[in-house]
Amino acid sequence: MELNVALSENFSETKNHSFVNFIALEEKFQLWLIDLLKTEYVIVITARNDRWKEATLKRIFQESGWNPQEALFNDTGIPGKAPPRIKKELMEKYVFPKHGEQANYLAIESNANTRRMYAKLGVKAIDCKREGIWTTIPN
Repeated sequence: MELNVALSENFSETKNHSFVNFIALEEKFQLWLIDLLKTEYVIVITARNDRWKEATLKRIFQESGWNPQEALFNDTGIPGKAPPRIKKELMEKYVFPKHGEQANYLAIESNANTRRMYAKLGVKAIDCKREGIWTTIPN
């Protein structure tokens, strides 16, 4: 599950706030999507720097009463403007060793380049829906 665009409802508003204040007070989440994910095993994988992990998870829980089973933030040293590289490294470093390369993964991801990277790893990736809501998770 992607954080910055798919799960965060208003990530584009970061330019209007300091990042600290945005995470602590302003960030909103796609609650309809969280409702669909509550019965699933969810791994959030994000290019957001690891230093924001605790505050972000706290905000997600404050807003939704939910947290993913795992949350992988950028601890790679790769700049945040390279999400496909970051997420590939996080998959190879954490997800595949723990869950295997052949598990039944579905990535919800807005970035086309990252979706292509997931496909190369054998992970089905779908674009997040930016308007309206899903009634079920697409397959």
